[in-house]
Amino acid sequence: LEAGASYRKELELRLVQKESLQHCVDPVAKDKARWGIADYAWSNASDATVVFWKARDAQQHGIAEHSVDENNGFVRIQTNVFNFSKAKHYGVAKLRRASIQTQHGTIFRGCTVHLGGHRYMSGVRETGFPGIVSKITTISLEESPFATLVSFNMKNYFHFMVEALSRFVVFREYFASVSNGEMLSKQVKFIVPDIPFARASFVLLEIPEKQLFWYDISKSNVRYVVEELYVADWFTSHEDSLDDPYLSPTHLFLPPPTVTRMVRNLLVLKAAIAFRHDKSTASVQQKKTIVYVGRAAPLTSRRVDNEPALVEALGEYSKRMNMIFRPINGSGMSITEQIRVFRGADIILGPHGAGLTNALWAKAGAALVEFPVAKAKLPYFPFIAHVGKLLYWTVPVLSCQRNGDFYASAEAIEAVKLTLTYAHEAQMQAIAEKTGHELEL
Repeated sequence: LEAGASYRKELELRLVQKESLQHCVDPVAKDKARWGIADYAWSNASDATVVFWKARDAQQHGIAEHSVDENNGFVRIQTNVFNFSKAKHYGVAKLRRASIQTQHGTIFRGCTVHLGGHRYMSGVRETGFPGIVSKITTISLEESPFATLVSFNMKNYFHFMVEALSRFVVFREYFASVSNGEMLSKQVKFIVPDIPFARASFVLLEIPEKQLFWYDISKSNVRYVVEELYVADWFTSHEDSLDDPYLSPTHLFLPPPTVTRMVRNLLVLKAAIAFRHDKSTASVQQKKTIVYVGRAAPLTSRRVDNEPALVEALGEYSKRMNMIFRPINGSGMSITEQIRVFRGADIILGPHGAGLTNALWAKAGAALVEFPVAKAKLPYFPFIAHVGKLLYWTVPVLSCQRNGDFYASAEAIEAVKLTLTYAHEAQMQAIAEKTGHELEL
């Protein structure tokens, strides 16, 4: 994370190594090894055409991270700002006869690997393109135009919901902007990773099955050659690189906040419509709700040791605060149920992990409390909080090292409860200030 320049150098070398791309020694491929949005999509080449381009405003984007530090009875609120201030542009390009391969949906043409989003991690380094030098199966997709939603680590709930569905709404925006967009939106087939939560999401989105091509991410030796491929992506600048002086390199794949906000609004609306037609789900919720998101088996990393004690303490705390407490493991719930539960949550807390992605559905003003990964400036959930206009808190006392486990000691449990108290007070203060402002108006 701290040596972006070495990542760039490593990738540029791999792009021209014989082991990586068979016998390609292509200086153009090396020159095109940019970060963020790949240069391929925005070049003037006859086989790559920009069909949609959206420049975002240059306003500041940031989220304040709050934490509570208690020492000998003295409490101090610490604040750190995650800054997403660089405006991200996004667009859609149309490629001719592009190939897609690997679990990350890496796009390439000849000797050129097309980078974008996470592909600086996924493309050459992971495959080394062994599929190119070993036995592969090639399948041609020619019957209709295709639009790919596959990118890095689609097995992960966060990456699918935030990245793949952000690409989906960019395509929707493109279709709405052109004269033949309505016809194109019905003709195009979306290349979607074949995973359960992706299937559930597209059922909720009401996209006809005939417009979906389910991409098997487990078969890295299958190469799809697509005659007409639409690609949606985003980047910060034409010289986007890993050495930008803020956060970690992972900021490069995060979509523009306004795009992910469109995902949030679209799925919340679809879920609301689904529940309105389901009378069995009708309920009235008066009390405020705390939702704890655990990491249960089969997950093997970032689990919370001594979790029963933590859950018991949170239950007692909720009763004392006259709140509803709901410990959940989202993997056993439908997508519509998850949206409904998190939409009704006032405080969401849990260890760093994909389950916290569901905070994306929470109403503005809710609080997101993360048990963080120590010494890692990971922007995933600050980004979620920024998109959803949530209050963002962390509990540094209850942290883990990389993919190790958390330990809910007595001290850590007390720190969690203290953080919840201050997060709740901040919510009440924000509501009071908003109400007072409205009265003044």
